[in-house]
Amino acid sequence: MNRNWGFQWGLEDASEDPCSENYRGDYAFSELENRHIADFILEQRGEDTPGQIVFSNSLHASGDTTGELILLPYGYTNYSASSFTLAQEGADAILAVDGLAYEIGTVYNLLGQTSGGSTDWMYNMGKVEYSYAMELRSSTAAYDVSWSLVSLYEYVLSTCTHFNFLLMFLISYFFFACPAD
Repeated sequence: MNRNWGFQWGLEDASEDPCSENYRGDYAFSELENRHIADFILEQRGEDTPGQIVFSNSLHASGDTTGELILLPYGYTNYSASSFTLAQEGADAILAVDGLAYEIGTVYNLLGQTSGGSTDWMYNMGKVEYSYAMELRSSTAAYDVSWSLVSLYEYVLSTCTHFNFLLMFLISYFFFACPAD
């Protein structure tokens, strides 16, 4: 579903194979979940102005070694759009909790060219000022996980703790640190 957003959709990196992790869908917004989210975002803003939604974070569970990433737009080009400073502050907050370092950069720079991504659409078409994606903890990068039921539980709990801590940081940032209009 992440390659199904209607901005820079279907470039060379996207796959027509429904079994591929880069599957783009039959057409932009062919997946109803994406279409409904996009419609909601567009309803919240004016014609050419940002709306009430200022933050978007797409979460991705990483079963390989690509985890611990905070990704900024864009994926289709080597241009950075969203706030690196806020992403760094969030990564610093997670690091302070348990010592796990998240790498920060554009989708393009950290993962390679992607098209039809949610971060690109949210920032460019949805006018969401802080548009990010997170590759959550990988199973191998920071912890030796043998995938017993107990270790799987601990892995999921720790990953949720990272996200919850980041969410609390962002809530405090937007409600207490941002200047009022």
